[in-house]
Amino acid sequence: MQKKKIFGKIAVIALLIFAVWFYRDSMQDILWGIRQITAKQIVICMILATIYFLLDGALILLAAREFNRKCRGKDAVATTFLCEFYRLITLGSGACFAEILYVTKSGTTASQATASGVYKYTLKKSSIFIFGLFGCVYLFARNHTREMISSYSLFIIIATTICLGIIIVLVLISISEKFSNLLVWLLEVLAKKISFVKKNEEEWMNYIKCLSVEGRTLWKNKMKSISMLGINLLKCLVIYSVVVVILSGNGVLSWVDIIAIMAASYFLAGVIPAPSGVMSLEFVYGLLMGPFLAVGVSVPAILTFRFFTWIYPAAIGGLFKLLYRGWNSTSAPL
Repeated sequence: MQKKKIFGKIAVIALLIFAVWFYRDSMQDILWGIRQITAKQIVICMILATIYFLLDGALILLAAREFNRKCRGKDAVATTFLCEFYRLITLGSGACFAEILYVTKSGTTASQATASGVYKYTLKKSSIFIFGLFGCVYLFARNHTREMISSYSLFIIIATTICLGIIIVLVLISISEKFSNLLVWLLEVLAKKISFVKKNEEEWMNYIKCLSVEGRTLWKNKMKSISMLGINLLKCLVIYSVVVVILSGNGVLSWVDIIAIMAASYFLAGVIPAPSGVMSLEFVYGLLMGPFLAVGVSVPAILTFRFFTWIYPAAIGGLFKLLYRGWNSTSAPL
């Protein structure tokens, strides 16, 4: 057991070193962006980012308590920051797996933790969709932003279709036994024709059944679902406000304009094609903000935003990794 823990720590350190090396250019840009704002702005942004991740911890707690009333708030908050740490060191791919692993340490099963994660993701996706669509409508309603947002009408339609499709499918898998059975039947048909599907058939089938069984437990509490959607919308408002703080006093855009542009950027990120090597959010933000602010003003804002939504929570997660021993389970992940 001791050797396993030592090996785990070495693996985490190795991944951290690799992540720092991989992101070295981005981190230099982010540090440059940080130097462009005042200490007061840094403190306010730090407070907003902390509130955002504390709200995320509350969402983890609310979802997990549908299965285990003994789940604790401090474990949920630790899980939130630990997920951000693993997001950094695994180049973005490890956060969801880390959440499942740490939620199970609070006393839920792996299938319950997986269903909770999908439930949270569905509500998060819904909040980004709602906020983003309202942001686009607001920008269209304003004379000085109408021309800019109108040029992306096709992408707004595509984003709306994709988001609604994802949300509807995830909800139906979780609440409709008939829809889950339909997906299982479709999977069996495809497995007979496609070798890749055949190879993963059992794993995917178990995943569908897990979401179908455990998902109904989560979605049956309608008031909790509505409350969690409200918390997700509040999370959006809080984190978009980071850019408002940085761009305060720009003389061109109001704080509502900036919130709307951030909401639309999140909504359209991944739909508007970005050049190779450019992160989709930064690219879309640059397109939407470009007509109103100079590059020297808008770029430091998004770089600083990345710091408070990426590096800052990952650093806190690293501290939790080193110091937090809150769970009773001895089978800690890496």
